[in-house]
Amino acid sequence: MLEKSKPIGKVNEASKEFIMELLGDEETHGIDIDCIYYIKGEGWIIFEFLKCDTVDPHESHPNRYPFNWKKFATLFELSRSLGGKLILVNYSKEDKWKNNIKLLFVKNVDVKKVLKDLSSGSRYSEYIEAEEQVTDLSEFRKWFVELNKKAGFPWR
Repeated sequence: MLEKSKPIGKVNEASKEFIMELLGDEETHGIDIDCIYYIKGEGWIIFEFLKCDTVDPHESHPNRYPFNWKKFATLFELSRSLGGKLILVNYSKEDKWKNNIKLLFVKNVDVKKVLKDLSSGSRYSEYIEAEEQVTDLSEFRKWFVELNKKAGFPWR
C-alpha cells in the first residue's frame, strides 16, 4: 500500500503561486519540471510539455523560440546528470491541432550556439538537436499510459 501513487485528481498550481509570492518581482533562476519518471533498466525520463497555441504541434520546434534556451539547457543538463533522457512533447488544445503530437528526443543543447545567435539578433537558432517523432493524440496516450505503468521507484 505504501508503494502506490494516487492518480492525478486536479491541477494544483499552489506551489508555483507560492514561489511567485516568495520571489515577488525578482527574476527566477529556477525552473519547474512538468513530469519525471524512473523506468527500471532505462533510467530517468524528464518530460517537458510544450503547448502550441499559434503553430501546429507537428510544425513547431523550440529552436523557433531561442529566448527560452535556459529552460531547455537546464533540463537537458539535468537529464544528463541523471543518466537519463529529455523528451519534449508538442501538443495543442486548439481544435484544429488537438490530435497532433510531436515528440522531440533531445540529443544535445548547444548553449554556445544559441548565445551567439541571440547576440547577433537572430530570432531562430538550431541549438537543440533532437530526433523527432510525429504522432497523434490517441497513439501518444497509449504510449504514455504504458510508460506510466512501467514507471517505478529507483530504490526498488
